[in-house]
Amino acid sequence: MMKKHDKCLFKTVVCCLSVGLISLSPILELESAKAETITYDDTAAATGKGLQNNPTWLWGRTITDVLYPGTTENPGASGNTVNVDFTTGGGNINPDTVFGGLSENNSVYNNTVNIKAGTMDFVYGGWSNSGNAYGNTVNISGGTITSTVFGGWVESGSGNAYGNTVNISGGTINGWVLGGNVESGSGDAYNNTVNISGGTIAGEVYGGWSGSGNAYANTVNIKAGTMDFVYGGWSGSGDAYNNTVNISGGTIAGEVYGGWSGSGNAYANTVHISGGTIEGYVIGGQSVSGDAYNNTVHISGGTFNRDVGGGWSGTGNAINNQVFLSGAPILTDVSLSGGKSQSSTGDVDQFTGNTLWVLNPIASSVYQIDSFQKYRFLLPNTWSDKPMLTATDIIDLTDEHDSSRIATVDRLGIASGGTMPNIGDKYTLLEATEIRGEFEPYSVVATKGISLLYDMNVAGDNDWSSITATVAGVSVNPQTKALAEGIVSGVAFINQGADLAAGQGMGSALSSANAVGAGNLSSFGAMSAGSSEYETGSHVDVDGFSLMTGLAWNAPLGQNSLVLGGFFEAGWGNYDSYNSFSGRASINGSGDTEYYGGGLLARYSLTEGLFNGLYTEASIRAGYVSTDFTSNDFEDFYGPVTAEYDSSSAYYGAHLGLGYVWQLSEKASLDFSTKYIWTHQEGDSVTVAGDPIKFDAVNSHRWRNGARFSYDFDTKSGMRFTPFIGAAYEHEFDGKASASTYGLSIDAPTLKGGTGVGEIGIGYKPAPKSPFGLNVGMQAYTGVREGVSGNFQLKYEF
Repeated sequence: MMKKHDKCLFKTVVCCLSVGLISLSPILELESAKAETITYDDTAAATGKGLQNNPTWLWGRTITDVLYPGTTENPGASGNTVNVDFTTGGGNINPDTVFGGLSENNSVYNNTVNIKAGTMDFVYGGWSNSGNAYGNTVNISGGTITSTVFGGWVESGSGNAYGNTVNISGGTINGWVLGGNVESGSGDAYNNTVNISGGTIAGEVYGGWSGSGNAYANTVNIKAGTMDFVYGGWSGSGDAYNNTVNISGGTIAGEVYGGWSGSGNAYANTVHISGGTIEGYVIGGQSVSGDAYNNTVHISGGTFNRDVGGGWSGTGNAINNQVFLSGAPILTDVSLSGGKSQSSTGDVDQFTGNTLWVLNPIASSVYQIDSFQKYRFLLPNTWSDKPMLTATDIIDLTDEHDSSRIATVDRLGIASGGTMPNIGDKYTLLEATEIRGEFEPYSVVATKGISLLYDMNVAGDNDWSSITATVAGVSVNPQTKALAEGIVSGVAFINQGADLAAGQGMGSALSSANAVGAGNLSSFGAMSAGSSEYETGSHVDVDGFSLMTGLAWNAPLGQNSLVLGGFFEAGWGNYDSYNSFSGRASINGSGDTEYYGGGLLARYSLTEGLFNGLYTEASIRAGYVSTDFTSNDFEDFYGPVTAEYDSSSAYYGAHLGLGYVWQLSEKASLDFSTKYIWTHQEGDSVTVAGDPIKFDAVNSHRWRNGARFSYDFDTKSGMRFTPFIGAAYEHEFDGKASASTYGLSIDAPTLKGGTGVGEIGIGYKPAPKSPFGLNVGMQAYTGVREGVSGNFQLKYEF
């Protein structure tokens, strides 16, 4: 028998488990009906097979001939597919309503309805009384729907309609089309999509619709077909935001709204129109009693018969909206406005931040233009006397509620490529029968791509029937110097390869060849890795790894010593560049650089007589270098832009050296040397953000003078260690990376200047006559080049 306290514990556990299961049940949303596929074809339609009454909780009345998965008592809610493809008439029974899935209290999701033929009243991808409706799809390629199509429907409660899709490529729909719909609940309609590529729709199209929740991130894409009004997102009392309408074809008999709200705000909605015919208004975002702001309309084609506006409001503000014009749209009799408010109180704002962008001369004239605070024009890359935009009536530059506020041309650009305009060339920006809002002339700096800056004088002209911009001067954008930093970084890295060949590589070849004796071959190799900062007028940080490997031959001379060698070389690096400019933003860039090549080396040493210890050496090398560059700090006419390029070119190099090894004792020596090192990198031409950039060939001329002390130390076991220490001074006489754009010179970074070098390291051989040996060392740099590097030499004699 249980003790009293055990019984209490048992009851507590049972109670907790029961509460837990009850709490989890709405989350688990358990459905007993399994997912199924229903096909309603001519065979089924002949007898109405599969049609049944609606569930008793649906609609509050009995509807016969309803097609849905599951049973009246337990309808299917998820993962179902319903195919409708039958011939209307001939005794066949038409479904009243088609559901992909439905549920009273739970979510309805991932159902698909495919309509190819037949006649029915309503189509629902998914229907939930109070849960969520998501991930449902309706595909219509034929047939007739006498009423409305819904991707996902939520009747009431707090459920959301999201992620539903309606695809229409054919057929006839006599009612509306909605991607996601929340009828009377508080839920949101979001991330729903309607795609229309054909068919006839008598009613309106909505990406997402919510009575009292928000409608956001919905999309309507129209390529063909006919329909009435189009809404990206619609909300009765919530906000409509981040919705998108894309139209490239078809005919819209009514109006187009990116987002629409009754008492909420309409903001950040977008309409793109590149084709088709729109009979009604085109509005980025509209609110009846809230604000309409940050909406955008892009027009690059199509035919328009009513007005176009960025944002409209019945009683609120309409600000910071944008309208973009490009291509060749037909805009005859169209009035353009940035913002419109129908409030008569005068305390609303329909002017601030509204912007008109004109991206090429628009051949079609408009009727009127008003309610824009900012005008921006991208002028053609070759001068033209055609007006950028013409109004057949009035252009009003003033704020309707405050005539002292006058719009300005706050940004001008010239398209990349083409030819350069001449000083004195005059562009007509706006032309009308009358321009209201006279102003004093002012200057605007126009950008051509990212490379050129033009001083433009903006003024009213021809009795204020036009506004013009005249070229007053041109200069190269100083920020373009940053583009050449990639090239100079590549040269700096190739120079590191030259140092490896003329330094540790030469030493490794000499040591290996001398060990095997005259007439024999030996292998050698050297590697170096490091991080350095180069002052270039700004500075670049270069990190990299270089290697060389080859064969050396000790020539059989009777006297003295001649070592010849051939080698392969390669290097892999990356860099970061930093440029600051007076009065302009800093430009930081980054990229990778690598080279592959080969070369020959030689060293002739005097080993007897008065000049014993004197030597001369040389090397030649050639290969291919690739460098890329990326920066997100540039700006063009539109704003921030990514500037990037990939450049590849050949490189050549050589060095000549003269030195003297002073043998202080049998084990100690002091090596004095002077070396001239030349590197040449071929030029290249690239296109950056649409601008032609020509990089000239770069020549590096360096003279290095230094000394190294080394000492051989043999252990009792026969191993030999050779520690060394050295110092040098190097001067770069050139290293200038010149470039140009549109024939004008770009400010060039350069490696010119002096650098001090200190080194320390040690050599090792298992035995004095061992065929194997290695050296490790470290170098430190100060001056034009600052940083450290480490090297590793490996040799094997055979």
